[in-house]
Amino acid sequence: MPYYYLIASLPYLYHDKPAPLSGKEFLNTCKPQLKKADFDCLQTARMYAENIEGIQLNVLSDWNTWDRGLRNELVQVRVEKSGGDPQAFIRKDGWVRSQAQMTLAKNSKAAASPLFGEKMLNLARWKFLDGLESGNHFNLQQLVIYYLKLQLLEKMSLFNPEMGMSRLMNILDRSDEKSLVKFEENV
Repeated sequence: MPYYYLIASLPYLYHDKPAPLSGKEFLNTCKPQLKKADFDCLQTARMYAENIEGIQLNVLSDWNTWDRGLRNELVQVRVEKSGGDPQAFIRKDGWVRSQAQMTLAKNSKAAASPLFGEKMLNLARWKFLDGLESGNHFNLQQLVIYYLKLQLLEKMSLFNPEMGMSRLMNILDRSDEKSLVKFEENV
């Protein structure tokens, strides 16, 4: 069923700007305008779905399969560096290895900072969602993509470089204190 008025009334989302509304506000806007079954489907859309079995909506299935693949590649990169076995952490359901995702995972790990690496991953997520919009206009699939983008923007809004630096300095200070105590005990 087309949702012309609802979708036309939504503010445009930019990957590098704050979300103009929250996910909760979005759902509250949609609820009175959607069929119950469509609203139920919309509110189950999550950036990081635990269970991707039995998803009926193509864009959700495609998103979850792609994102699961990316997260699996990130596991490969992160665990291999520590010498562990990544197979214990990989979710195989719906996973098809992709050279592009392998490269993205490696590049994000090699980024100048964890924040820059995360921004790189989020931009790739945004572009994938942009690709899913093709052919989905004024329908439930477009609303699901919009909701996933809102979730991504909300996640990105939590990044605070000053707070991150402060936490890092606290960790390093505690680490230095522990090292000093161990050093003094051994002297």
